[in-house]
Formats: sequence, C-alpha cells, structure tokens
Amino acid sequence: MATDPRVPVTVLTGFLGSGKTTLLNRILTEQHGKRIAVIENEFGEVGIDDALVIDADEEIFEMNNGCICCTVRGDLIRILGNLMRRRDRFDAEYAMFLHETDHNYLRTDLNVPIALSALDGYYHLMRLNLLNQYLLQQKVTRLDQPGLQSDVAGMAVEVPEHLLQASPLLLISFKVNGLLSQEPPPLDDFRALAELLRQHGPMLDPAVLKDFYSYLRSTCALLINAGEDNLLPFYHQLQVESLERGYLYYEGNKIPHSAYLAVTTAALRCGNFDWALGFIEAHKGRVLGENSSFDLYRLNLACYYFAIRAYQKALDHLAPTYEYLDYSLPGKRLELKILYELGSELLSYKAGAFKIFIARASRKYMPAALRKANGDFVNLLLQIIRSRPRDKARGERLCRRILARPQAAERDWLLEKAGRLR
Repeated sequence: MATDPRVPVTVLTGFLGSGKTTLLNRILTEQHGKRIAVIENEFGEVGIDDALVIDADEEIFEMNNGCICCTVRGDLIRILGNLMRRRDRFDAEYAMFLHETDHNYLRTDLNVPIALSALDGYYHLMRLNLLNQYLLQQKVTRLDQPGLQSDVAGMAVEVPEHLLQASPLLLISFKVNGLLSQEPPPLDDFRALAELLRQHGPMLDPAVLKDFYSYLRSTCALLINAGEDNLLPFYHQLQVESLERGYLYYEGNKIPHSAYLAVTTAALRCGNFDWALGFIEAHKGRVLGENSSFDLYRLNLACYYFAIRAYQKALDHLAPTYEYLDYSLPGKRLELKILYELGSELLSYKAGAFKIFIARASRKYMPAALRKANGDFVNLLLQIIRSRPRDKARGERLCRRILARPQAAERDWLLEKAGRLR
C-alpha cells in the first residue's frame, strides 16, 4: 500500500471524567505494536506514570512500549516541528489508523457511535431547555429587546426522530417547546403532554418531572388569563394532580398563598364547589405568609360564598386590606362584584376609588399588564353600571368591547352582566 506523505492526527477531548487520561495511558502502555506520538496539552489528576518513561529528550519522552509522548510547555508549533524531525520514530500511515478504527468499531471498545449519539441527544436537550425557559419568561414578562425575540422565535427546533424515540426526557422537552411556541396551542397538545408525563414519569428524575408539571401549569394559567377558558377543566385537573404529587407544597406541608388562591379559583370556575370548599378548609393555617387573622383563608372562603351566590357571607369575610398584591387586587374586584349583586349604593364610590388606586400604583408595585387587566375591568364595570336596563343596543356594544379585551380581569362575569342589558 502506498504511503501518504501527510501525518494523520486524532484530537482526544471530552468532559471532565469522560476517560481521556485512561484512554491516553492505554495508548502509551498497551503492547499494540504501533508507535504513536502523543502530544499532551494538560495533565489530568491521574497523569502518565513516570515508570513508563525510558528515555527523555527535553520535552519529548520515549515510553517503554515504543510510543513517544510530549507535553506542551511552550510553543505548539515548535513541538510539532520537533516531532516531525523524529518522524522515523512513530508510524504515520493512514492504513494503520483505518485498521485501528475498524478494529475498535467491531469490538466496540470505544463505543464511538453510542457516545456520539449521546452527545447529540445532550446537545438537543440543553438547547430545548434554554429555549423553553426563554419562551416561558417571554410569555410572562414580554421582554422588549429588539432582535432577541425574533432571533429566538426563528430558531426552528428539529430533533431527529430516533433521538426522540430513545429518550423520554428529550421527547417531553420537545413537546413542551411545541406548546410554548404556538399561539395558542391546541388543547389536545396539552392532553398529549400530560399523558406522556404520566407514562414516563417513573423513568424521570423527580425534580425534572416537577419542572415539567410547572411548565404545564404556567402555560395553562397564562393562556387562561389571555381568554382561553376552554383550558380551565384541564388546568384544574392538573392542579389536583400536582397537589397529589406534592408539587405545590413547601416547607413540609405548606402551600404558597398565590397557589392557594389559584387552585381555589380554578375549581370554582369549573363548578367544583364541594371540592373547592374541602381544599380551602384543609389548608387553613397551612398557607405561607398567612397572618394571625387568617385573611388569606377568609378571602378564599369569600370566593367560595360568592360562587354559590351567598353574597352577604362573601362580603363579611373580606378584609379591609391585604399584604400581597395578588390578594389585594382580587379582593377589591370581589368586593365590587358583591356590591353589584347586592345593588349597593356604595358601588359607584368603590369603583371610582379602585380606579384611582390602579392609576396611582407605582409601576414597580403593579406591572403594566396587571394594571391594564384591572383597569379594563373597572372601566367596563362603570359602563355597565351607567347603562339603562334592557338597553339592547348598548348591551351588544358592551359585549363586543369586552370580547375585544380578552385579558380583562373577570371577563366572564362582565360578559354575563353586559348580556343582561340586551
């Protein structure tokens, strides 16, 4: 076989602990009959055994199996030049390297195809994780960074089918990306992803599985707030499942105040009143951030009484103020709805006060999206209050305005009241 004047080179690299030094020492110790020149750029924790060195010439060492080894202490070009001047001391034929490659492939000593497939899957998984985190945050905060959103949105995620079939973790991450990328995603996609989590849950790390459920709940909540009410039953079932798995609990058996209200609200909007009451009572005293007068528990109970049309009981359970914004705003809105149902003369005064509260709240205290949702609610409510009964034309105009504001707080309730004017 004709020899090639070029010298073949193999670069050995990998993650910490992947076996680079082990392989290197094997090359330098095994009696394989080949003279291989090795350039070592950095010694690992387990270096080359000094007992293997039989001759040293400055930076180049001759090993007792015929190979030579050097360490890059200076200029790489100079090291390569020194090696080429000693070219007669190591083999440089492509035939030898091809033979070794075929030999190792048949024996699967190095498991190269498996290793490459694993690295390919790892790359796609890490890429999906980063994209999913960005997409979810973008839905929550709507970051206004020119070019960034379009650049990320334009990154088409294509994962080879054989990798998706081989890794449930990669498959689920791919499905999550599909949910976050669509506007809005179909309900069937949510159901399919939930079924995948139930099917492959035992195979996944518990922390990873918890994160996937969090993705599902967060995406559902965002879409429901944007007017996709058809997701409510699925969202409620997802919350029940998360409670059973312990995903909503912290510090042992305590639930965050925001989750407490979110679970109650979803159950009531689905008409599951008995379950909601049982949940509210079971978690009394188990809410993170609860005060001594149980104001958070009382607001959840007020939501229940309003849902079953016990309006005066609901009003009696409301506190004058709440420490948390995610309780203060629902509390004020609930008070206005109760006063409307009771026909109270205080309604106009309270609605005006709420409008001023929203307008004067600092941007740091109340984000723009929250301000708009609550501002739309109170403005539409004031228009309903000022309408004459049985004014069909005005009722139809108000219904169109409400439908044009899918992110308005309490939209379903407002539609019901505007519809009664027709």
